[in-house]
Amino acid sequence: MTVISANKRKTLGVFGGTFDPIHRAHLQMARELQQRLQLDEMRLMPCHIPPHRQAPGVSSERRAQMVALAIEEDNSKSRDVKALQVDTRELNRDRLSFTIDTLKGLRDELGQSQSICLCMGMDSLASLDKWHCWQELLEYSHIGVAARPGYEIPEVGGLANWIKENRASPEQVHRSSRGALVIEQCSLLAISATEIRIRIQEGKDLSHLLPESVERFIKLEGLYKE
Repeated sequence: MTVISANKRKTLGVFGGTFDPIHRAHLQMARELQQRLQLDEMRLMPCHIPPHRQAPGVSSERRAQMVALAIEEDNSKSRDVKALQVDTRELNRDRLSFTIDTLKGLRDELGQSQSICLCMGMDSLASLDKWHCWQELLEYSHIGVAARPGYEIPEVGGLANWIKENRASPEQVHRSSRGALVIEQCSLLAISATEIRIRIQEGKDLSHLLPESVERFIKLEGLYKE
């Protein structure tokens, strides 16, 4: 792990997603990036209306409930004193959940000196040039990426050039409030929400894929049956 100076500024990690449903790989990614980048806070932020994919079949409120349950369970088992948190601000906006709008809101709320780090997997980085105002993201935050098996860093094109120009070391997350792209190799679990939804429909075991509290909630509410 990178050793960060004791004089580092306060850092906030933001990890967004549809979480349809949230699973163990999401939690592991959040924990690993928080530890590797030594973030003071890590907030999981459920997306309300995703701009880049079909709307989830489960409501935003229920997906947010599952995130809260998963975080509560994970925090109770973790030895890390830095508890994960849930942030439902995107549910309060009745429009497409553009990440740039969320980062602008956080920057207005937290001020200009707070370090904010948008966290994502390598799959998201590989398609970042499809995001709304993607080239403006670093004007409001850093970006921390968990390298994920099966996805490579783009090598040609505008996105590849942008990555090369902005890639920096983890220390930069603490030296400045925004502007650095940091890619960290993480030991991520090979789990997908699509796989989980299929297994639910087929009545298969989910114990190794979901937190127990989330699995109970899905069964109680009868989610993902269709």
